[in-house]
Amino acid sequence: RFKEGMREDGSVAVGPMMGWTDTHFRFLCRLLSSRTLLYSEMVSIQDLLRQETRPKELRCHLDEAPVVLQLGGSCPQGFADAVGMLRSAGELDGYCAINLNCGCPSPRVATEGVGGFGARMMHDPQLVLRSSEEISRAANGLPVSVKCRLGTDEVGGYEALRTFVRTVSQGSVRHFVVHARDCVLEGLSPEENRKVPPLRPRWVHQLQSDFPHLSFTYNGGVRDLQGACSHLFPSSASYGRDGQADGEDESWEDLPAVSEVMIGRAAYNRPWMLREADEMIFGETGRRRTRREVIETYLDRSERLGY
Repeated sequence: RFKEGMREDGSVAVGPMMGWTDTHFRFLCRLLSSRTLLYSEMVSIQDLLRQETRPKELRCHLDEAPVVLQLGGSCPQGFADAVGMLRSAGELDGYCAINLNCGCPSPRVATEGVGGFGARMMHDPQLVLRSSEEISRAANGLPVSVKCRLGTDEVGGYEALRTFVRTVSQGSVRHFVVHARDCVLEGLSPEENRKVPPLRPRWVHQLQSDFPHLSFTYNGGVRDLQGACSHLFPSSASYGRDGQADGEDESWEDLPAVSEVMIGRAAYNRPWMLREADEMIFGETGRRRTRREVIETYLDRSERLGY
């Protein structure tokens, strides 16, 4: 453990997962860790603007905080209208930041002419810049971040990634969440896009080196907190890479640590790992809830909310 250099809030996050990271799962995570940053499921601005009732993915309660709201879309004015509507209705009150999805590989999202957003947004950094600026203005002070891939099978390479980050950060965005894989826009399912394209962890750490004034979150192949620590404390021999899936470019110990690590399905499948996060990552000691206490508190809250 690194008492002299413990991380700030948000150094470990549970990523947005459609159909998984709903209000119930986020509350379970919060019972296990008071410091881990949580994300909503992606909320489409088209759904926000078209539906008379709010999408269920938007539900957020103060007992889950801090939570980041992830939005998907490709129309700058649509982002402004949707976020302005949420702010006027007080529905941003439970969120600490807004994240713009530029990494989703789902054909329903990323196919040109169908959704046209998600990972396809990486092809147009200027569009991402305009969209993030509209979100920032409408959100009235909430920080805005961008979640992306390394690139796509149509537009890729480290220089293209650098150009994307450089362009988007000309506005108010200072935080990028980077899934360390390319996205194959056609021919792979979303599940295959999480496994088939090779991991390149070094690229994310290189971004942190090239843009030291920005914050980067590493995402991809992290199986546990030990794997997260290999990116947060890369120069320490105390943390190996047993909890990190193999990557094409495995070595990153000579590069700066990233600002944060995002864990995805591993945290959903084994949420109990988060019980160790506050001490291992943030240096907080003290009594932690037992399994019985977690279950009883979880059930009490479900009954209170009428679920």
